[in-house]
Amino acid sequence: SKLVAQLSNNLAAIANVRGEHLKAVSLYEKALPEFSEIEDTRGKAEVYHNIGMSYADMGEWVKAGEFYEKSLQISRKAGDLELISNTYLNKAELCMKLYEWSAARLYCTKALEAFGSLGDRLGMGEAYKLLGLVADNQGEWELSTSYFENAIRIDEECGCLLNLAETCMDYGLACTRRDENEHGEELLKRSLTIFQRLKASANEQKVKSYLAEVKEEATASRRE
Repeated sequence: SKLVAQLSNNLAAIANVRGEHLKAVSLYEKALPEFSEIEDTRGKAEVYHNIGMSYADMGEWVKAGEFYEKSLQISRKAGDLELISNTYLNKAELCMKLYEWSAARLYCTKALEAFGSLGDRLGMGEAYKLLGLVADNQGEWELSTSYFENAIRIDEECGCLLNLAETCMDYGLACTRRDENEHGEELLKRSLTIFQRLKASANEQKVKSYLAEVKEEATASRRE
C-alpha cells in the first residue's frame, strides 16, 4: 500500500542520516514492491536512486552505479527531468571516485543541461563545481577556475550559504594544489567563516586542518 511504501521510505531515510546504511538499503528494498503495486513509477525511481546513495555512502561504488542506472532507466521513460538531473550529478561524483574523469565530465555536462532546462540555479552551481574539480584534476586550470567562479557566483545569487562554503573549500584546495597558496588560503578562510556561521562543526574542523596544512607548507618553503 501507499502508506507502507512511504513508511518504509521514511524509516530508510532516517537510518541513512544515522549512518545505518545497510539498514536503510533493507528498508528501501522493502518499499520497492509497494511502489510497484501502486504503480508509482517516480516513487520507485527515487527508491533506486536512494539505494544508490546508500551504497555510495558505504563506498560501494559499483553497486551504487547499478542502482543509479536503474533509477535513470525509469526516470527517463517517465521524463522526470528533476530526478534525471540529480542522478546525473550523483553518477558524476561516482565516476570521480573511480577516477573515470571523461565519464565524470560527461555526466556533469548532462546534469548542467538538465538543471538548466529546469531553471534550477543551485543544481547548475553544483554541476559547475564538479566540472571545476574534474578540470582541475586534468590540469585544465583556466577552465577549472572558470567553472568554480561560475559556481560561486550562482551560490551567492541564490543565497545558499552551505553550497557557497563547500564550493569555496573545494576551489581553495584546488588552488593550493596549483601552488596558488595565497588565493587558496583566502578561499578556505571564507569557507571557514561560513561554516562557523552555519554551526557546521565537522566541516569547520576539516577546513581548519586544511588551513593548518597550507601554513605548514608555507613555513617549510620559507626554510628552504
